[in-house]
Amino acid sequence: MPVTLRDIARRANVSHATVSVVLNQRTSPIISEKTRQKVLKVADELGYQPNHLARALATGRSYIVALWVVDPYSPYASRSCALLQDLVRAEAYDLMLVEAAPPLERSQSQPPRSHWPVDGIIALDCPWRVASQMTAIHKPKAPIVSIGRVYSTATDFVGIDVAAGISDAIAHLVQLGRTRIAFLSGSDRADEMSPLLDAYTAALGAAGLITNVIEADSLTRSAGYAATAERVAGYLPFDALVTYNDLLGAGALKALRDAGISVPEQVAVVACSSTEELEYQAPPLTVIEHPLREMCSLGWQYLQRRLAAPDLPPQRAVLKPELVIRGSSVMS
Repeated sequence: MPVTLRDIARRANVSHATVSVVLNQRTSPIISEKTRQKVLKVADELGYQPNHLARALATGRSYIVALWVVDPYSPYASRSCALLQDLVRAEAYDLMLVEAAPPLERSQSQPPRSHWPVDGIIALDCPWRVASQMTAIHKPKAPIVSIGRVYSTATDFVGIDVAAGISDAIAHLVQLGRTRIAFLSGSDRADEMSPLLDAYTAALGAAGLITNVIEADSLTRSAGYAATAERVAGYLPFDALVTYNDLLGAGALKALRDAGISVPEQVAVVACSSTEELEYQAPPLTVIEHPLREMCSLGWQYLQRRLAAPDLPPQRAVLKPELVIRGSSVMS
C-alpha cells in the first residue's frame, strides 16, 4: 500500500494538515523548523512518494514548468537545463523540456506544444516563439519568462548582453596589438548574430580596423573546423579570431592546430562560452563566459513571483558576461 499523509502524521505525531503544508512546500508561522524536519525525516523513512495528480487537483497547479529550447543538445542549452532542473526540483516542481522549432521552421506561427498543462514557461533563446505565444488567439494562461542570449522584452526576461562581451574581447585583442580580427559566426542563426556582428563591427570601426566575418554552416565543432580550415588554407587572413560559441571555438582551434598555425603566437582565439570545456583545450581558450547560473536563478525567481502575483510590474534584468583570459590569447 502506498504511504499516505495520514501515515506520516501518525508516525510523526502531528496533524494531517501539518504534513500537507510541509510536503507541499508551503509555509506556516505555526510550524517550526524542528517540526518540518521531523515530518521530512518520517516521510523519508516510510518511503513516501508524492501523488502529483492529487496535489494538482488539490492546488489547481500541475507543478510542472516547461523549458522551451531550440537546440537541447548544445553545451549551452544542456547546462542551462541542468541548472534549472536543480532549481525547480528544490521547490518540488518538475521541469519538462519542450523543443522549439529549429531555425528553418521559425515562420510557423504555432508555439511549441506539449500534452501536459504547465504552470509556467521558461523560454531559452527563442523570442520568436514567445512572440507567437503572446499573439496567439487562444493564449495559454501560463506566464512566460524569456531568458538567454536572445530574448523577448514583451515578457519578464533575463538576458545576457553577449554584445558587450564581444566588445570586451575586441578591446582585449586590440590591446595585444592584433589588427586583423575575424569573427566566426553561424549562417543558420542570422537573427541571433545580428547584435553580435553590430558590436564586432562597431568595436573594429572604433579601432580603425577592417571586419572579416567567417560564416560556418552551423554552430557545431565540425562546422567551426571546416569554416576555419577553408579560410586559412594557403593563407592566414587574420591574427585573431572571435567565435560565437564554444563549439565553434573548439572546432576552430583544432583547424588551426592541424594547419600548423600556433595559438596564440600567430592567432589569438576568444570564444563565447557557457561551459568549462574550453578550459581543458590545448591551449585553454580565452572565453566570454556567460553567467548561466545567475541567469537561471533569476529566471526561476521571476517565474515564481509571477505565479504568486500575476499583476506584478515587469521583471527585467540584463547580465553582462565576463572575459576570462587564458592561454589562447596571451602566452603564459
